[in-house]
Amino acid sequence: MKAPIIGALALLLATTALAGNDEQVREPAGNPVWKSKSQFKETQRGWDDIIAGNLESATRRFEKVMDRTSSRYEWSQAVFGLAQVAIIDKDLDRAIELYEKTVQYDRLPNKPHFETILQLAELETLQGRPDQATTWLDRWRRENVDPAPEDVARADRLEARINGEEVESGAATQDPMPLVRVVPRYPRQAAIRNIEGQVTIKATVAEDGSVQRAEIVAAEPEGVFDDAALAAIERWQFETSDRAKTVTQVFDFTVND
Repeated sequence: MKAPIIGALALLLATTALAGNDEQVREPAGNPVWKSKSQFKETQRGWDDIIAGNLESATRRFEKVMDRTSSRYEWSQAVFGLAQVAIIDKDLDRAIELYEKTVQYDRLPNKPHFETILQLAELETLQGRPDQATTWLDRWRRENVDPAPEDVARADRLEARINGEEVESGAATQDPMPLVRVVPRYPRQAAIRNIEGQVTIKATVAEDGSVQRAEIVAAEPEGVFDDAALAAIERWQFETSDRAKTVTQVFDFTVND
């Protein structure tokens, strides 16, 4: 697997989350007092909690943003974070439900919207529902008129899998599908100095989909983005498998991307 993440400050994605015990979807509350900067910081802290493995704290932060924000964009980011927590907890059907409601609510033709649709196709495939997966994949191809090359390759691999075809590397060695893609934090000093770079990581994925080991195989410039990339990949979650597998992931760090 080699699907570069373009920009460590890339948009987070969209879904929705639990509302207490009633599991209702709450749209932006329309509170203009809570400023966008505060919303962004709280959402970012939620992602920091995910990286640190503090899922309960992450959930509280995302729900706080969802309750207080009047911004559809900030609401979507927070809701997506809650869905990622659901995936880490291995509740894929709940994650699907959240993604679906967000797609219904937020129909802006942007990267988060298209990413959500593609992830829906992936999750439905893992849940053994090829018809639903194909519906989402067809929608992604129809609506996303200018997809990134790495996303096209990802969609092609998914379509082959839905159709029961072998990928180029062979079915026995097929890379596990990533379900939770934590975006690395851009190092503050690198951002201030407008330093950009790339880190390539080789990771061992355990049978349960967690990242067991990760190591830097290439970094440019050396030592600048290494820790951020490692901290992120260690919190990625992949589909389960019958044995441990090795994957390669490239992180591109681009200022203002």
